[in-house]
Amino acid sequence: MIFGDMRHYEAEKHTYPAVIRKGLEQIASLKLAEQEAGRYEIEEGLMFALVQEPVTKPAAEQKFESHEQHVDIQYLISGMESIEVVRHSSELTVAVDEMAGKDYVFYEEAEGASRLVLSPGQFAVFYPWDVHKPCCAAAGSPNGQQIKKVVIKIHKRLWDAASAE
Repeated sequence: MIFGDMRHYEAEKHTYPAVIRKGLEQIASLKLAEQEAGRYEIEEGLMFALVQEPVTKPAAEQKFESHEQHVDIQYLISGMESIEVVRHSSELTVAVDEMAGKDYVFYEEAEGASRLVLSPGQFAVFYPWDVHKPCCAAAGSPNGQQIKKVVIKIHKRLWDAASAE
């Protein structure tokens, strides 16, 4: 997992893998913060952006999720969001398995999760081993708060191509 802030991107970008930099740069170049909710193709079949406007809920009402085919960059535009994260392990109990068709698995509650609170302009990168629970209400902010965020989905083929170079 990577945690960052776009206000510090220029000074820190050299520390990010090239495919993460490309995803983060798309947030600015496509002006995704200004776009309506929806899907925006970046690199056909390999990278796309989801502009979302979900409503936060108490963490107990959300599910942990993971993906095998995609890395997520979750960038918060407005509101406050708490995301819980835990390392993938065989001890997790699968609640819904849509990995084959939709590239996600939902899990029951997980022990030992860490909580990350995002403010506008901040982002987190979740790899396949980072089981995460997004869209949770942050402490001190109301349940049911509408947030706006961008999720950049990066297919693992881009990682494989970068590794081969």
